[in-house]
Amino acid sequence: MKAAKDEHNKAFKEVVIVDDQNLFAEGITTIINGIKHVKVTATLDTGEKLTEKLSLLKPDVLFLDLNLPGKNGLEILKAIRSRFPEMIIAILTIYEDAYLVRKIKESKANAYLSKRAGIEELETVIFSAPDSPFYLSEDVQTSQSTAFELANDDFTVKAQITQREKEIIRLIVNGKSTEEISEALIISYETVKSHRKNIFRKLKLNKVTELIKYAYEHQLL
Repeated sequence: MKAAKDEHNKAFKEVVIVDDQNLFAEGITTIINGIKHVKVTATLDTGEKLTEKLSLLKPDVLFLDLNLPGKNGLEILKAIRSRFPEMIIAILTIYEDAYLVRKIKESKANAYLSKRAGIEELETVIFSAPDSPFYLSEDVQTSQSTAFELANDDFTVKAQITQREKEIIRLIVNGKSTEEISEALIISYETVKSHRKNIFRKLKLNKVTELIKYAYEHQLL
């Protein structure tokens, strides 16, 4: 995907950003507003707010984080893509994972950008056309991370995960701490710790990043 170079192709672009990390949202807003012919018209912190306001905002470009309170970015992408076929939708995330890239591409996003992407990549995506080839951030293309291989039969593992554990997995994926999960589910801090320990034991995982990948890959959200 190449940025359009001719001035007549660089019509004024309206951008909406959906990210619940306020400092990041403010920072990227400042960067994007510094690009000629571009203006951020709204920053939102949940997917629900986006679906409520999208028909009114009608941006040319949407930057969408994967980790959001409530519905995650992938769910939101699937919900809005068919309604706004001409909108440029770019996932903006910290995850550099081949499986997620495939899922995002299959869901018909226009781009998958690392949050470490530079201004030139942002500009390339903003001024792309709806029918341009899928854009994959340079950081993701060169990532040395390897796919996590499961040692368990998927159906067996799913059967072992309780509904309460699924709720906790979803909150972990959304970046909630043990204390925040305790408050959200109205259960004790120690109970949450016990559930977390059981989740990692059942799935034979060691890191939160591995759990996040597993949850997306095996539809536990």
